[in-house]
Amino acid sequence: MISAVATLLALVAIFYLMLHDFRSDKSKRDNDTPGTGYATLTAFSVGAVALLAVVTIYGGGAVSGKVGTPVALAVGVAAALSTLAMSLKTIVDWFFGIIGAVAAIPAVIALFRGDVCSAASVSRAQMIGMAVALVLTFAVVYIFTIILGKMGDLRWVLSEFPLVGLQLFGAVELVLFLNTPMGVSLVGESRLGVLVAFGLTVAFATLAASRLAPIMFGIVAVALFASSLLGDAAGAECSSSGGLHWGIGVNLALIYIAGFVCMFLLIRLFGRGGSRTSS
Repeated sequence: MISAVATLLALVAIFYLMLHDFRSDKSKRDNDTPGTGYATLTAFSVGAVALLAVVTIYGGGAVSGKVGTPVALAVGVAAALSTLAMSLKTIVDWFFGIIGAVAAIPAVIALFRGDVCSAASVSRAQMIGMAVALVLTFAVVYIFTIILGKMGDLRWVLSEFPLVGLQLFGAVELVLFLNTPMGVSLVGESRLGVLVAFGLTVAFATLAASRLAPIMFGIVAVALFASSLLGDAAGAECSSSGGLHWGIGVNLALIYIAGFVCMFLLIRLFGRGGSRTSS
């Protein structure tokens, strides 16, 4: 209970600090510029998804304190550093993107095999159908995004492509979340609920594969921290069954936030001015 309250207070604090930076966004032509409130909020969400990817690679949430604490702290610090300068953002994006790509493989396989902590009302056929819809939508939308975007522009590739692995992973995790008891309770167990779940699957894949990916990262972060505060999204029975469960736990969430907040404050105090003048 104390950890949950601390996590909630830390989230309020970090969003309060980031909202102050939104005042300068109107004077900037590109909201992706490091230092803006939009870029900071995106970095926070991307880091949260990257931490979920690390947890997935490690073994579906079974991360010990000795391993989880430094990892969550390092991911939080790296996410905050990406707001300092574009060069650092590119490096962190590539790092997180590779982690996301590696984590997306077992996540997609688990979704196709039905090897996830799903609600009792979710059939394997439903999960396979959602997996097919997710992969096809992501592939088609991403191809069109490249064709309609600045295809052949090396600068665009370096700025947009690094996170594609994490984008796919984020979309997969949202679909996995929809199949957990917590997700099913949100969309419902009726036929209408199933249609809503499929519609959300297509919507998540579309967001993830397009230039609106930051919105998808934000949705994953909200679901992630909500499940950390309210308890394991999969439920205690499913989490102990050995299947792939969803979430990072309240302790890792709090450590991640602490790492991000501390580095974010240091950047505001010492590093932000120099980076803006250099950019």
